[in-house]
Amino acid sequence: MLLLVHLGVAARAAEPSTLRISVIPTSVLAPLYAALANGYFKDEGLNVELAPTAGGAIGIPGLVGGSYDIAFSNNVSALSAVAQGIDVQLLAPFPDGAADETAVIARKGEGIKTGRDLNGKVVAVNTNKNVIWLYVREWIRQTGGDLSKITFREVAFPQMLDALKQKQIDAAFEINVFVIAAGKDPALEIVSFPYREVQPQVQPSQFVATRKFIQGNKDKIDRFLRALNRGGEWFDANIGKDELFALVAGFTKLPVDVVRKMNFQPVAKKLELAELDKTMALMKREGLLKADVDTKAMIYTP
Repeated sequence: MLLLVHLGVAARAAEPSTLRISVIPTSVLAPLYAALANGYFKDEGLNVELAPTAGGAIGIPGLVGGSYDIAFSNNVSALSAVAQGIDVQLLAPFPDGAADETAVIARKGEGIKTGRDLNGKVVAVNTNKNVIWLYVREWIRQTGGDLSKITFREVAFPQMLDALKQKQIDAAFEINVFVIAAGKDPALEIVSFPYREVQPQVQPSQFVATRKFIQGNKDKIDRFLRALNRGGEWFDANIGKDELFALVAGFTKLPVDVVRKMNFQPVAKKLELAELDKTMALMKREGLLKADVDTKAMIYTP
């Protein structure tokens, strides 16, 4: 009987720990999917359950509500959460170059080149008062636009290009695959890359978790990060190769030919405090934050 008890305990100890992670179908999550596909999480004794969501802003409410353990989110959502007393920490950055794939799109031939050209017009963002909204407004301000004369309308990313062509909006701040589609559409043109132009080294997206969960599950979090790091190493080693194109096409449901046109850059080596501080300053300017938050405390250190 004692032997059976010991065997039962050993069997339970060998069962993988589960982590529930919110995701969206964006190419920047390739290191996560690489770690899954190559068994790196399994090697760490982790069973990762992915929960698709409509956008990164949804992830943090899901953490608070207990739907997820780790969330794909963005720096604006994380800073807003901390300011509201939700103690979240940033766990890991994504590949560099994501900012180079996000662009303002307009109809060709209408003379929209700068923020000044958008005065009196309608600009589409996926979510008001979040990261896309924040950076396109700053780009408009820096290039001569008057924000009081511009209407910002919430439109889901997949509907933005159709809304442009139907003249429901005048410009849209779009993400990678839709930027590629716009570049091939003779009716549309790429105007600018606001992330890159406003803050060249910005890290707009991260994995986040609550400090409470991290403190109660530090070993699990560290195992997650080890596996994710291996996924990042695989990603870096396969930039420009068919293996990476096939992986991204698989989880984004995009044609491989479209994926080949994406701008893949190596994974950022660390979360940059200075870049988070710059985002915080922009948020204060726009009234999204009333005061500074402790950004240094937001970055998790294994």
